[in-house]
Amino acid sequence: MNRFSQFLVFAIGAIAAGGGLFGCLFTDPVNTKPHINGIVTSMTVVRGQTLTFTAEVSDPDGDKIDLEWSSSPMRCPDQMDASKRPPTEQHQVYMVKLSADKASVLCIWVLATDSHGATDLSTRTIEAGNRPPVATMKVQVPVDNHLGHYDLFSGFRVSGADSSDPDGDGIVKRVWVLRAPNAGSNAKLMPCAPRPSPEDEVQCFLADVAGDYQLSLTVNDGTDDSQATQQTIRVDEDAPPWIELSLPSAAASPLVLDPAQPWSFAVLSVKDDGDPYPGKEAPRGTAKFSWTFRQKGGEWRAIPGFESLASVVIAPDTFVIGDRVDLRVEVLDRVALHSLAACGTADICPAEHPQRITWNMEYR
Repeated sequence: MNRFSQFLVFAIGAIAAGGGLFGCLFTDPVNTKPHINGIVTSMTVVRGQTLTFTAEVSDPDGDKIDLEWSSSPMRCPDQMDASKRPPTEQHQVYMVKLSADKASVLCIWVLATDSHGATDLSTRTIEAGNRPPVATMKVQVPVDNHLGHYDLFSGFRVSGADSSDPDGDGIVKRVWVLRAPNAGSNAKLMPCAPRPSPEDEVQCFLADVAGDYQLSLTVNDGTDDSQATQQTIRVDEDAPPWIELSLPSAAASPLVLDPAQPWSFAVLSVKDDGDPYPGKEAPRGTAKFSWTFRQKGGEWRAIPGFESLASVVIAPDTFVIGDRVDLRVEVLDRVALHSLAACGTADICPAEHPQRITWNMEYR
């Protein structure tokens, strides 16, 4: 028997006993329906995520509350109609998975019923919007130097392949921007050869002037752009060239030679920003070599015809037994400031990364 029925029986009994209705005492108050204060979840609303919902319900009478949940892939209607709810599930806690689609919308319905059958209905629209992608940039080539900078005339290969999308949508577009240090630079980004797929994933450029190159990357997932990620690439001034490898080595002196035999001397490798040797044609040409010799500590004399050659051959019978000969090679590039004027007469100069090496020889 519900509270209203109890009240009706009590009232009829009072009237039958000759009492007035207004003289009755209500020992069992009228039921008050429960109230849903909100539908809540403590989880981040993300596409494809399974969410857990609870309802905050109050009941003035302190009755036990049963909850019935349902959901539909739509926005909740402005006018709530319990008859239009999808099939319900009776749980105190409700779990439902959001669609992984970009248009991920869900209407959550909950019906609260107290122990006397009184109800309250509430809805909440859940919408998982698109999350923007994240741009990630990486310099693949070259390796920076000991100062964390890069050498002039370096060819750069930069990649956005590590960019990602938190919703798993993938990256459909990358926008690269390169700002060179000054207007004298011809540096520009272009797809590397052979061109990767997609072409905008990896880009290449040549650092043809010293200074700071500002590189920016923005990616798009088909809906939203990412925030731009930026990187400063600091390129050093042109460094002087230096002889990395020779034959014989500079440490082989003093050499004992047979005047009847030909003898070859060669620079096998030159490290330089713009004028490496050997290698492909560089932006500023190739290294220049200067060959000189002296006999018995006399004046240095040039060996004509070998200015652009990396090797020289001393023909048989050029010298005789007892001759003491010093042979010197210096490597130069296109920068006048890289001269060896400060080296004086040192056989090897500078001691580290030499531009000049000297072989001391004696014919026996």
